[in-house]
Amino acid sequence: MSSYELKISHVTLSSNSSNTIAEGTITKNSNQTVSFVKIKGSFENSSGTVVNTNRTYAVGSEGLAPGKSCKWRMSIKNDYLIKDCNVSILDFDYLIGLERYYVL
Repeated sequence: MSSYELKISHVTLSSNSSNTIAEGTITKNSNQTVSFVKIKGSFENSSGTVVNTNRTYAVGSEGLAPGKSCKWRMSIKNDYLIKDCNVSILDFDYLIGLERYYVL
């Protein structure tokens, strides 16, 4: 199982007085439930230079079933130079029968 079976979409950026916030959706596109999906956000300036990063779990122990989606959110200290956030999947777990597998 590879990360292409998990799709990140609808990434938006917003900010408040203290944080720059990235939010989006993750969708499971195969026939197995995954859990503990860790994602990384690379926050970029207008030149595409990464100026900060953060990691979070898009999905926890509750899991994400086949064909389902859920929302995720991550934030960093506010930086008005940030114009984009490129999100990648770092790792996740999945079950086959009663066995749990960890995927990098």
